Amino acid sequence: MPETMLEYIWDYGYLNETTELDYVKTMLLRCKYLSNFEVIFNLVIQLLLQSQNHFRQIEDASSVSLRDIDRFCRLYNWFLDSICQRGP
Repeated sequence: MPETMLEYIWDYGYLNETTELDYVKTMLLRCKYLSNFEVIFNLVIQLLLQSQNHFRQIEDASSVSLRDIDRFCRLYNWFLDSICQRGP
């Protein structure tokens, strides 16, 4: 398996809340500058966890995954880069 694919291998079991929180915090460190602002960083963590829980309640546990958090990080970085490229 190519090394670039290793970050997309996940344990398909269910995570408890503490473990999921740890994973989300670690993944969000890839969002540029987000961890520089502790209040916003913690708010984003809570928003993402609440979003995951919401979809688990209206669908089922398999309807969400940590890949959704990865998608958020990529989208966040894309928007940040786009804003920075446009300049003031």
